[in-house]
Amino acid sequence: MSNSFTPTQPPLQLPSDILEFGDDKQLNASLVQQFDAATTHLNTWLSRQAAAEKGEACRQIKGFLVSLNVYSRLPLGFRLQVLNELAPACKTCDADIILAMLTSYQQVLVYLPGDQARYRPPIVTDALNLVISFYCHCLLAHKMLDTRVIDRAMHLACSEFHSEANQEDASMIELKQAISRHEFIRKLDFFGQPREVQEHIWLDVNRLAEMVDLHCFGAGQPLPQIEGNAFLVSRLHTPSIRPLTVSNLPKSYPHKTWIFPVQPLINSIHQTRRQHKALLEGLDADSSEHKHALASAECFLEALSQSDRQQNRQVMAGLQLALEWRAAEAISACLENRPAKNRDRVLWTVSDIHEHGAGMECESSDAVKAEVNSLVGIRWSDNAENRPRFGFLRWYQSRERGGCRLGIKFFGREVEAKQCVTTGNNSMRRVIPILIPTQEMGKAAIFPLPNLESGTTFEILDHGERRGICIGDILASGPNYVLCLIESVETH
Repeated sequence: MSNSFTPTQPPLQLPSDILEFGDDKQLNASLVQQFDAATTHLNTWLSRQAAAEKGEACRQIKGFLVSLNVYSRLPLGFRLQVLNELAPACKTCDADIILAMLTSYQQVLVYLPGDQARYRPPIVTDALNLVISFYCHCLLAHKMLDTRVIDRAMHLACSEFHSEANQEDASMIELKQAISRHEFIRKLDFFGQPREVQEHIWLDVNRLAEMVDLHCFGAGQPLPQIEGNAFLVSRLHTPSIRPLTVSNLPKSYPHKTWIFPVQPLINSIHQTRRQHKALLEGLDADSSEHKHALASAECFLEALSQSDRQQNRQVMAGLQLALEWRAAEAISACLENRPAKNRDRVLWTVSDIHEHGAGMECESSDAVKAEVNSLVGIRWSDNAENRPRFGFLRWYQSRERGGCRLGIKFFGREVEAKQCVTTGNNSMRRVIPILIPTQEMGKAAIFPLPNLESGTTFEILDHGERRGICIGDILASGPNYVLCLIESVETH
């Protein structure tokens, strides 16, 4: 994308014959003035990449979008024209601006189904492509999102597939790729990976989205013969359920469905995996890039495997638990063998549970106090000793009518809590609770320090003795923890 942005040419004009309220000319002039000011600052920032210009550009764009949303009776064609034109430049802005754009598009999506056929195909497909792309961008930036936005966009996209739009048109191809990226992210355990691995996964997602052949079918529509023996199936009527991998397709589905033949993708990922394994075996130097690429490939292969965890889930009637969102407090409670000091006292009811994790719900809409991929402490209502005491927040969803659902992936390894202290000046030393997986034989540890770096040294307090350790490779990380290798060292 070029580092310049040109406002609409000829100058932006509202279709005044459609407006039925207020002073057309005054409204027209006001919106055009705001649009020109926003795009001028945006153009200045893109050309100079200066922080001062960026702040002013973001402020101007947000102001324009607020004004655009206030005038709810503006023609949809005008909204689509303005948003589609502003959107490509906004992709270079921060997640807050993209979230504001997504909010503006949401108003379009509410009214578009009744008028979808009135607009030339590219303007609708471009809008849907941008909405889905923006949604993925905000998702990766850990922003709170209204899932109704993506649900509406997906249903409208399905209608576009069955319209007279040319399936080989550039805008339709881009829309297919945007849908594929979104569904791949939903299928993968993306947030369970370290940041470096997430970057490689996103590169692979974009590469594979260009390879996959996406099919869309309406409710009850007979399925043609689709070549392959591995398919990713996404059901539009249950957006909270991840896409499933199946080996055979039925004659039809009773609901709108996306179908992705993924066997060519699996073959490509296997090839990539073999290449990086071979490179790692022949390298003596730092090979972190190949390790992260290999982890990305394995993440894809695990996600696209045909094992369905739903078969192993159990319903646990009446089982409740409390979550401790603060990792340090949860580890301290484990160390002192006491319940965590749960401040909000919210009890979650387990809806289903299996070996690796559990789904749960509560009546409060704002009960989640941590970001996705955070380490959380778990206190079970039945006080069973054989249940995991720690897990990772994998997803959560606030319901429109109140209440909240979330999924926890258990940290299934047995752990022992220890105390450690930072090395260096005595006056600056801190005592930090840590977890050591017992099966790792003291070679790994979880620290409630998200920005911990390799090479940092600590002293573990173990039965009155001090043992020096140094942080090695970071195995996984999240907003409030780091799982890393540790090595014994001499400290002074």
